[in-house]
Amino acid sequence: MKKVYFLILPLLLLSACKFLKPSGIDKTLNEGKPLVRVGDEKIHEGYLDLLQRVNPGIKAQLETPMGKKRLIDNLVEQELFYQESVKRGLDKRPSVIEKADLYKRVIIAQSLLDDELEKKAKEFYDQNKDKEFERVKISQIFFSNVPKLPPPLPGKMPSSPTEEDKKKADEEAAAKAKQAYDRLQKGEAWASVVNEMSDDKGSAAHEGDMGYLTRADRRIERLDYQPLINAAFALAKGAYSQPIQAKDGWHIIQVTEEKQIQPYNDVAMSIKFKVRGEVKNNLMAELKNKMKVQYLDVSLVESMPAMHPPIPMPESAPKALETKPAESKPVESRPLK
Repeated sequence: MKKVYFLILPLLLLSACKFLKPSGIDKTLNEGKPLVRVGDEKIHEGYLDLLQRVNPGIKAQLETPMGKKRLIDNLVEQELFYQESVKRGLDKRPSVIEKADLYKRVIIAQSLLDDELEKKAKEFYDQNKDKEFERVKISQIFFSNVPKLPPPLPGKMPSSPTEEDKKKADEEAAAKAKQAYDRLQKGEAWASVVNEMSDDKGSAAHEGDMGYLTRADRRIERLDYQPLINAAFALAKGAYSQPIQAKDGWHIIQVTEEKQIQPYNDVAMSIKFKVRGEVKNNLMAELKNKMKVQYLDVSLVESMPAMHPPIPMPESAPKALETKPAESKPVESRPLK
């Protein structure tokens, strides 16, 4: 439901803009190549460009043929409704003009939060780009430590691996990783070793390409990738690591591109998602200090939930256990021959 809402809202806002006829809207909508004809009108690339500026979240959808077609179909539907509304004179109806004015008010109100959010996002990026938004591209040779159990008997539930099964599978994966590392050490080509030995056949078809890693990769906690991240950022381009243990198995990684900082536009959406709550709360507090908010209808005050004091914690409550970050081991790196 949320996806539909975020898709339709920009269309409604643009429809409101059409009714209000702001300067330049028609020129913007007609920029770029035409994509589809609806009656006597054409929908151009400029319409999609404007939608992306209104809602950057649809950028990913436009990058796939199916997603772009779905969005175009929504625009066609909206354009059909718009043209017929104008033919019937509905754009002159007071209730429609009133609704368009309301949308305009919503847009202007939202622009304040958007403006503050953009400032905070850029500030966050400038302060953290060297540590949080640096990325490195790697390839891998992967050895899974998931136990291979015999298929269950007919009518029986599959058995769960024992601790002994897990230990044996991990030892076998470690042995295979050492064998692959030894082959690299003897001068064998990376492509040959990854094609013959990696358990990840999908990436093996592309010389083990694993894509980009960042220091804030979501797999760090879930798969214990911190040692792998440390190795990736310590290696030079073209160098490979010793076997690295993670929750999903053993990895040998090779850095395939120089480390680089992601451009702000590539990470702006994720930053804004992270700081949006803080920005909105701070902005609301600031504005309420400037402008007094007073409920004049007594029933509004009476309907507000009673504020209960926080429940005090007993003095004997245990303190949270402190944990020390795991120390990273030095990484031996050797260039491929």
